[in-house]
Amino acid sequence: MFHNKGVEKIGLSGILNQKLVLETVPPFIQNKEPPCVVYKYTQPIGPQIFNFSQASKSDVFRKPEPCECHKSPFIYKPLGHDLTGDLRIVSNPKLRKLLKKGPKFRERNNFNWVT
Repeated sequence: MFHNKGVEKIGLSGILNQKLVLETVPPFIQNKEPPCVVYKYTQPIGPQIFNFSQASKSDVFRKPEPCECHKSPFIYKPLGHDLTGDLRIVSNPKLRKLLKKGPKFRERNNFNWVT
């Protein structure tokens, strides 16, 4: 699985296609194509941020606690609660910046060459 940019920096595909490496392959697979490096990427942020159908089935909408949503410019009148795609509703600047990248964005995982 592709965990971070460190995997790309290793250059595994190039290593597997080096003549020295290909010469050390067991005889029964020497006439085969070298292995192809395939990455499986982590899930984008979209499924985590677009969870309306899941959230609307929760108790939050069926038995809401008292809230101040009726005062909000972002109110979704059929539910009586805030429901918007307008990022001005997000007060945390780091979260707002992440959400601006869009639902297909995949967060990077940090890597450490030492461990």
